[in-house]
Amino acid sequence: MADKKTPEEMQREKEEKRNIALDNLRSNEISDLAVAYFIEKSGQYGEGVSSAYENFKYIPTMQGNEKHVLNSLLSSRQDGRRYSGNVSEYKIIQDSAEIIQGSILNVKINDILELMGSSIKLGKKYEEKYISDIAKSENKEDKETLNLVIGGYIQYLSDKKISEAISLRAKRTKSGLEEMLMENPKEEKK
Repeated sequence: MADKKTPEEMQREKEEKRNIALDNLRSNEISDLAVAYFIEKSGQYGEGVSSAYENFKYIPTMQGNEKHVLNSLLSSRQDGRRYSGNVSEYKIIQDSAEIIQGSILNVKINDILELMGSSIKLGKKYEEKYISDIAKSENKEDKETLNLVIGGYIQYLSDKKISEAISLRAKRTKSGLEEMLMENPKEEKK
């Protein structure tokens, strides 16, 4: 008969998972790649946003960051055989999105709000409540809350990262224009 875990051991495991999940959710690399997936999957942002995101978030994240490629490659092995895997850009961003979505389930609602920069006081019903516990509930209100929290966080993260990409593109456009139009002191001396 398997040893049953004590409530303290189960809580300790839950907290360990939560800490790992928070690290994942705070990771710019994972988030940047996950948002590339969310943009591509939704199809609602258009070419301008997709292009800005690719150039100012996706490509910089991928450059010199082979751990994402390696993780996707190793997880794609066929029947666990060495050297049998293959990887695609889509698989890398999809894996990152799955990490973000899985991580959301292992944190508390107040963690999500803190990641979004909110400092509201939660009602007692959801205070210090793990999202995974809410996911197990059969209560209709809990299911709706769960969908709003997960969907809301993914939308917030996407909007934030897209805004950063567009801001970087605007700065690059400005500096390129300035450089092109700047007086050149060397030309005046001729």
